[in-house]
Amino acid sequence: MKNFKIFSILFLFVFGLNSCSSDDDFTAETPEPTADFSFEAVADNPQLISFTNLSVDADEFMWDFGDGVGVSTQKHPSYEYASAGSYTVKLTAVNGGNSSTYSEEVSVVGVPSAAFTYEVDEENSYTIHFKNQSQNVTQYVWDFGDGSEISSEATPSHTYTETGIYTVTLTATGAGGTAEASMEVEVKDAQPAFSNLYIVGDASESGWNIGSPVAFTQSETNPFVFVYEGVLTPGNIKFSTFTGDWCDGQWINAAENGTSIPEASAYIVTQGCDGPDNQWQVTEETQGRYRITLNLADETVNFEEQNAPYSELYLIGDASENGWNIGSPEAGFTQSNTDPFIFTYLGILTPGEFKISTYTGDWCDADWLHPRQADASPSAGNFEAHLGCTGPDYKWRITEENKGEYLITVDLYEGTINFEVQ
Repeated sequence: MKNFKIFSILFLFVFGLNSCSSDDDFTAETPEPTADFSFEAVADNPQLISFTNLSVDADEFMWDFGDGVGVSTQKHPSYEYASAGSYTVKLTAVNGGNSSTYSEEVSVVGVPSAAFTYEVDEENSYTIHFKNQSQNVTQYVWDFGDGSEISSEATPSHTYTETGIYTVTLTATGAGGTAEASMEVEVKDAQPAFSNLYIVGDASESGWNIGSPVAFTQSETNPFVFVYEGVLTPGNIKFSTFTGDWCDGQWINAAENGTSIPEASAYIVTQGCDGPDNQWQVTEETQGRYRITLNLADETVNFEEQNAPYSELYLIGDASENGWNIGSPEAGFTQSNTDPFIFTYLGILTPGEFKISTYTGDWCDADWLHPRQADASPSAGNFEAHLGCTGPDYKWRITEENKGEYLITVDLYEGTINFEVQ
């Protein structure tokens, strides 16, 4: 009986336990997540932000970095912004079906960069204007490379005292750090707009040949000055700054069309065939040998007529028809109408010798033209000019073998003489 009671009590206890477990069965609740984070800029790269996830009770994460581009599902991401600015970063922390969102404004400081360009002042080539192209900086230190004081201006100008190549350094500082840029700056004397100049026109030796016209000579001491010397005949001229086709480049034209060369003083620059096609005019009265000086600095042109050192020449000697008559020789050279430096003589030369006088009168009154050696034969070459009786008294010699009629041409500009048998 006693055993029966114990069994009954155990049965009821076990039954009670089973009944309780069945009635109270339940599923544990998922905790609500809490989203949170902190951030800091990465050293030496302020646009790279490192985020530290401080969320609680979450196992999935969605980041929106606020620039319309960047997202991430990493727990502790880093993100590099393309530019400085303020961005609202949002973190969504997820735990099962539960989520939490946390947002914070992140101020991104730009990475500093230093850069600059420069240009030369139009009026003073020693003055350099610097253009600052730095980014994300607020303070500047300029070292102009010539030992002068530094500048803290954003866009300074600096005048050097002499030509040379200088290393200019810009140190730029901003909230994100410091950057530096250096550049070599060449300081030199001002240079003209054109490096070549040519004469073109039917009044010049070039004719209207733009393909290969005769060039001016640029001054070695002043690159703005160009000089041409030559014979101008009746017609028109203008100046090109190029060779090739008519419309390829810029022209230097008369300020007014038809300006006579002695009256020229100013010019205009025209582009290609756009005109106006103003030209200088050479007439019968103004033709001759000229020295043309064009100054690009003060924009002037000058036509200076060149006069020959002598206005008359005579053959003197027993080989010529004048004999040794220096007082009143009858047969003289003829001076060219177009080039006053050119003299010609047509006549008979007989055995004997001669030299050329530049005057009439007494033997020692003025210059004589001589060959460069004694007893020179009548052939092309150079001559020398000597005053009066200062000598040496060299002469040209005519023999039985080379006597005859000659056309003699003396070029006082080139200092040459030519004998052409007729």
